[in-house]
Amino acid sequence: MTNTSTNRPSSTAAIGPFNSNASRASKRVFVKPGPSTTEWISFRNDNSGCDPAAGNTTLCTSKTKRTAGTGSASEAVTRSNRLHGSLRVIRQRLALIGFSIAMVPWCGNAQSAPAPGLDLKVDGRFDSDSVAFEAGPEQRWNSFPGGRLCLNPARSAHYDMPPIGNDFSLHLGGYLGKGVVRLSDVLTANLQDPDAQSPTLLDAAKCKVTWYPYKLVTEGSYSNGAKLEVSDFFVDSHSTLIRRLQMRHGGGQILVLQGRNKNAKLSWIKEKHVLLATTGNYTYALKLARLQGEQGQAQAMPGSPVIDGSSWRWDLPLTTDNESIGMSFGFATAGEGDESAIRRAEEPLARPVHSSLAETKAEFDRFLSKVPKPAKWGVSTVPDRGITPEQHRIFYYMAWTFLHQSVMNALPENPEYSHPQMTLGKPALWRDGDRTAPPTCSWESLLGAQWLSFVEPEQAWTIFTAITSLINEKGQIGGESLPSRKAQTAWILYTRMPDRRKLEAVYPARKRYLLWRENNPKWSYSVNRDEKDIEYVVSWLFDLEYAKRIAKVLGLADDVTMWQGKRAPALDNIRLWFFAEPDVVHQYYSASRGTYSSRKKEAPRPSYVLTSLSLPDMRPEMAARLQKWFREIHDPAEDCAGFNVLKYPDANLIAYGLLDRGMPEA
Repeated sequence: MTNTSTNRPSSTAAIGPFNSNASRASKRVFVKPGPSTTEWISFRNDNSGCDPAAGNTTLCTSKTKRTAGTGSASEAVTRSNRLHGSLRVIRQRLALIGFSIAMVPWCGNAQSAPAPGLDLKVDGRFDSDSVAFEAGPEQRWNSFPGGRLCLNPARSAHYDMPPIGNDFSLHLGGYLGKGVVRLSDVLTANLQDPDAQSPTLLDAAKCKVTWYPYKLVTEGSYSNGAKLEVSDFFVDSHSTLIRRLQMRHGGGQILVLQGRNKNAKLSWIKEKHVLLATTGNYTYALKLARLQGEQGQAQAMPGSPVIDGSSWRWDLPLTTDNESIGMSFGFATAGEGDESAIRRAEEPLARPVHSSLAETKAEFDRFLSKVPKPAKWGVSTVPDRGITPEQHRIFYYMAWTFLHQSVMNALPENPEYSHPQMTLGKPALWRDGDRTAPPTCSWESLLGAQWLSFVEPEQAWTIFTAITSLINEKGQIGGESLPSRKAQTAWILYTRMPDRRKLEAVYPARKRYLLWRENNPKWSYSVNRDEKDIEYVVSWLFDLEYAKRIAKVLGLADDVTMWQGKRAPALDNIRLWFFAEPDVVHQYYSASRGTYSSRKKEAPRPSYVLTSLSLPDMRPEMAARLQKWFREIHDPAEDCAGFNVLKYPDANLIAYGLLDRGMPEA
């Protein structure tokens, strides 16, 4: 099963540090203290909603090791593997950010009364350079909002990201049609001493990676004293990329650039001075040039690469100590043609590279300057585990950057879904969504739209409306189907951008979905056709309150009555299905067999079951059993607070339940 987040708030009204007990409850329940836990986690406002976890993250497993210092928060949260429970998208615990520290759940509690609007202050002069990050864990991800490709994608279904090698390997990957494309070793860089008896290629002795919202910089040094700095950045939503290689103290050496693509036909287009890699599905073009001056004005590079089957090599003599080489990468689908790839590779080098870099930075400065800004940085109400206020700030904006980069424009080669998508995160290359829109997720895409609505509400509505179009007449949506957050998303987007026509447009499909989910409260890949899963039932009840609220706004009195009438029977079912035995609360129930699980089922995960704490009208004796169970498991000193697995949406609901039940210190 998999995951990401959801919303429902807690007390108070203004954004900024607040000292209410409410803030402390969510902290320990979400994950153990770290940058992830700050004054921003829990707060209730019925007229706004969001749980920004730009990392679209959720999974924390007790197997994860935590260390004090910079990596402690990241260590606890890795991306969730939808099918196997352990998705490590940004292997170095990147996604953490979203779930843990970063976001500000300014969301509405479906059960609470309306609260005043929030004061969403921003940093209007945000400078992306102020959140450069070079400490551990190493961050190797980057993309351009709207683009299809990213740097250093997952190499396999195990979601492991390749390290940046000492040969500065350029790895790209992303979405193509309804599938994915992985481009490994698009370009590598080594040194060679022409005077050596054995002219072997030299790797950098050690490399340091610095992440910025708009670029990735890798610095390496060689045993002979030479130094190489490589900067990678995308320049547009076509995923056009520039790599700048700046060599220091390399005079007399040879810079050896190489690349390979075993699936492509390589050719040198002499008149364009471009290397072309062509397959039946895509083409990419590489153009190299020497860069002059601080602005990086491109000048034609003499010579040409040597092509050997699926590989190429270009030896560049370094005549001075300090030299700068630029490479531009242009990508195009087969339908767009070779000329599009060539044009996209040529255009960035037709002007100073510094200008292109400045424009990319300006895009991220623009977006991040609109992000809600906490009034105080740092972890103060729980052990900080070495997390400084500045680290907290960096992780926070890193999470929002990840969200911005997770948006992908409509793919022209997929006419069945001509809409932008909120991916789970491009580095994951996840594609278990609906047949027509595989990158769209049942949780991450919806929750991403919620968070995005705080910065770009129009785009959030566009993404969400498109997802709604995937719901069929029976109320089903293809691909992996997870606990419902759909009505909640509609409500949150409406509160951020109150467009009644948009709300009316999505309501019928969302209604069909909730009616279908009522009879199918289980994971879409479950082998038991009549299975009931408490996590799904609880989440459905949570979403029901938002559906009722929407129906009321739209003047649908009969629907308001219908939604309200479904609550009591569902609560009775929870008691009969999952609480019937006095000594255990079950996660699964098979209606036809009258049994609670099957041999094929893994052991129930307490965090899934404990989401039912969020039901305010649960019988007191049932709630008491859950509270007792929680106390037996919960240990702030342990990974995942003592739970064997912890996903954001579940932790989210547990936190609200604890707050509502007077356990703010849990």
